[in-house]
Amino acid sequence: MGSTKARKSRKRLFSAPLHIRKAGMHAGLSEELRQKLKTKRNSVAVRKGDTVKVISGKRKGTTGKVMAADTRNACVFMEGASKRNSKGIEKPIPINPSNLQIIDGDFSGWRKKILERSGNKA
Repeated sequence: MGSTKARKSRKRLFSAPLHIRKAGMHAGLSEELRQKLKTKRNSVAVRKGDTVKVISGKRKGTTGKVMAADTRNACVFMEGASKRNSKGIEKPIPINPSNLQIIDGDFSGWRKKILERSGNKA
């Protein structure tokens, strides 16, 4: 059994290698997308080009395309979620993938295989 201290949990998360951090880059699939793909899987990794909706936080309800997914910092940058800095330049805001829901995306190739494996077909 691992430690339950928040300090140790955060340290483990922040010092984890990239292949383990990638597991934290998952966002939930919308119910309509799950039915369209005929899968029971609840979440899948967020990729550039996916259309996502913010389901929690200050920007709840905002939808847009993913411009970049930063695995190192475990955040996603999307169109429509930006703020103006002191010089007047629009900067994208990092959003945690757990606060997003995937509405649409490209599910061909390796992503299709992930959805089909381990008996997750509906």
